[in-house]
Amino acid sequence: MASVQLKNVSRIYGSAKAVDDLSLEIKSGEFVTLLGPSGCGKTTTLRMVAGLEKNTGGRINIGENVVSDADKGYFVPSERRRLGMVFQSYAIWPHMTVFENVAYPLRIRRLPSAGIRERVGRALCLVEMESYAERPSPALSGGQQQRVAIARSLVFEPEVLLLDEPLSNLDARLRIQMGDEFRQLQQRLKITTLYVTHDQSEAMALSDRVVVMQEGKILQAAAPEEIYHRPLNRKVAAFFGSPNLLPAKVKKCVSSDTRFMLSVEGDGWAGDCQAAVARPEGSAVTVIIRPENLRLGEPQEKFRRSEMGRKSGPIYFPRASTFHYSEDLRTVAQHGIPFGGRNSHGQYDQSFRSKVGGVGGRRLIGHATQSARLF
Repeated sequence: MASVQLKNVSRIYGSAKAVDDLSLEIKSGEFVTLLGPSGCGKTTTLRMVAGLEKNTGGRINIGENVVSDADKGYFVPSERRRLGMVFQSYAIWPHMTVFENVAYPLRIRRLPSAGIRERVGRALCLVEMESYAERPSPALSGGQQQRVAIARSLVFEPEVLLLDEPLSNLDARLRIQMGDEFRQLQQRLKITTLYVTHDQSEAMALSDRVVVMQEGKILQAAAPEEIYHRPLNRKVAAFFGSPNLLPAKVKKCVSSDTRFMLSVEGDGWAGDCQAAVARPEGSAVTVIIRPENLRLGEPQEKFRRSEMGRKSGPIYFPRASTFHYSEDLRTVAQHGIPFGGRNSHGQYDQSFRSKVGGVGGRRLIGHATQSARLF
């Protein structure tokens, strides 16, 4: 499979910059997600890779081939880029059967009938739709239409698969199921995949790497855990879940491998956190503490690091846990129920939830483990 490189790519509409000097490399077989709010430029970036939009600056490569170079006025049309694409609306032909929809990319490439039957059969087997080959497409459910769209995008063996918010039209249960199927299929085929979404959970659960975008620029590109635990700035940190950004002062700074461990103290709380650079004692800092990084204890109680657990799974769902703390950190109001797996203390979320109710008057002592980040 091919890699994808974008070098200083821009897209300007009049005086507005939809994408601003963006550089990104997607390795062969990698699953990369463009994540950000509406209007951040993620779909425009995807469409430029697909050849549905012309970049006004920079260069785009697919594998060893340049497919668009704005400076040289060179542009390869989308039908010659060997890309498969799944649109948000699926774009299934309503007057065709399942077989005819999937066969369409092969027919316009003028493949022989025997080859078309063989390839369509293989593609439908991949998405478990072979028994629906002769069914009219309007008679399919949303999830089935999505599978047909995926089969159609894969039937001509593309070098890169592009997905533009393909789960947004599905209900919550089906989104989880189809997301899992996307990832399993991508790993089985080892196809280079560029995925666009504004849903944090999808990005965290599906991706090898997440690219967070805002105002046409990349804020951070890293593995999901890296972005969640070590965001580069406040914008990235605030985009994932509902973090607590707390002002504090540094009491102690100790070098630890390639990072630094800081002892910090705020208004009525104290704890440890990690930092990418050394901070002098007494300096003012801002600490991010996720809800799962907090334990409830008696006033002035100190928690030993050995008591702090670690998360047990590779995937976080940051929107799941939403706790709001009062300014003096003495009370907690539960605004949502955590779910899924264990929290960072090694406790199942249900037991953590039971600890939160009715804690008025107890002081929170936040001990930041690997999820905390210093700005």
